[in-house]
Amino acid sequence: MKKIQLLLHETTLINFNFLFTLIKRYYLISIVTFSFIFILASYYYSSQNLFYTKQVRFFRANKDDKISDKTVNSIFKSDKADITLADIKIIIESWTFQKKLAEMIYEEPNFYRLNFNRLDAKEKLPTTNLFANCQNEKKCIIESVRVLLPQFFTVIQGTLPHEFILKSTTLDLNTSKIFQKNMIQAILENRIQKSKSVKDRRTQILTDLLERKKKDFEEKGGRETLQRLEDVKENIGIIRIQLNKNKEILNNKNDRLKELTLKLEHAKNPKSINFLDEQRKNYQRSIELKERIKKIRFDLNILEKNPLKSDTEVMAQKKLKEELAKISIEVEAIGDIGSYINGLDDFGDKQSKLSHYLDVELKVLLGQTEALKKVIEKHEHEMSRLNEEKTELSLMSNKLLPDLKYIKILEEKAMSFKIFQSEIQADLVFEDPDPKDLIYKRTSIAKVIFFSIALSSFFLFTLLLCRYLLDDRIYNEDELQVYFKDMTVIGETPDFE
Repeated sequence: MKKIQLLLHETTLINFNFLFTLIKRYYLISIVTFSFIFILASYYYSSQNLFYTKQVRFFRANKDDKISDKTVNSIFKSDKADITLADIKIIIESWTFQKKLAEMIYEEPNFYRLNFNRLDAKEKLPTTNLFANCQNEKKCIIESVRVLLPQFFTVIQGTLPHEFILKSTTLDLNTSKIFQKNMIQAILENRIQKSKSVKDRRTQILTDLLERKKKDFEEKGGRETLQRLEDVKENIGIIRIQLNKNKEILNNKNDRLKELTLKLEHAKNPKSINFLDEQRKNYQRSIELKERIKKIRFDLNILEKNPLKSDTEVMAQKKLKEELAKISIEVEAIGDIGSYINGLDDFGDKQSKLSHYLDVELKVLLGQTEALKKVIEKHEHEMSRLNEEKTELSLMSNKLLPDLKYIKILEEKAMSFKIFQSEIQADLVFEDPDPKDLIYKRTSIAKVIFFSIALSSFFLFTLLLCRYLLDDRIYNEDELQVYFKDMTVIGETPDFE
């Protein structure tokens, strides 16, 4: 215990100066200890396998479902969870995935040049030797590869919540590249298949729901009600067109009736007939007066040839001249209306015929107008009945409208699901693989050096302590003071060589 006091220090606990003195004093132990630990560390480091790692980042695709809306979300609430690191690990650790990956690697042209040795293998064997027990049987080799694959892959969380890093580590750089390529392809195919199965399930659920809603809608009589409403609307449109057309025809016929009535009234006008009779009388009077004028002129001619006239004859001649002048004035006033009278006779005949024709046409037109009014009345009655039926059907259809709208939405979504079925993509996106190749050993040289120094320091301290405690010799004044505290040191004896 007295010797141990020299190894202790009040401040640093260990007396490092005395410890370095012991290292110098027992230098052989120090050299052997450091050399042994260095040789052991060198052997351990050199015996480690060299790892070749290829890594690639991937993340969840940040895209919205093209056919997603409130209706679809309400039906498929359970399909909205984000993929996590645990989900990725479940995928790559599943037997089905590993078997698929093993089959893909087996199909590689340079399969037998790949390095399938375990990462901690002491002896590296060729691929043919590793799978020699399978005797080239495909299933056996694939199963053997499947068993070996998990040690070559690691998935870790990236810096972002939905970012991940896939690492492929083997004892050969080319093997790591091929493993990485097939791993990426296998994961993408798995996610595509997953997306396809989810969409298939959604499509089936949506189709079943649509059929059920359609059946309920049919049982409520919705289809017949809507079809009848469409038929009623169509009939109303047809009748409205016919009604408008018949009203337009009736208006035209009424205008024609007015026109014919006016023409007929004009043709049968009594003033025209009286005027014609008066003109005939004037014409007859004109003929009689002209005959009287001829007779008076004849008599005057006889009287003028008699030079010996009596007073009676002179008075008669005078009266005849006065009568002739008066009659001439009257004839001149009547004028020559002979041709005019002939025209009036022709006009009268024409007016008579026109009056008869107009009378016949007017009767026919009146019959057509009455028949057309009955048709219009019938159409208006039918229009009123159809409008009442339309109002009743509209109220019924309004109650069915929410169900019909929901069915149409489901039909659109079902069609969209089928259309986008051919556009299924993986929900994971891989970046380009990191071009930098990570080449390292399991324990780095820095760690080996650190642990070598720590281990050698521990063993050296232990050995030096044991050697020091077992050594009975006294080497300096400090050690002497440990054994003999009250002894006074006069001096040191000289060394003689």
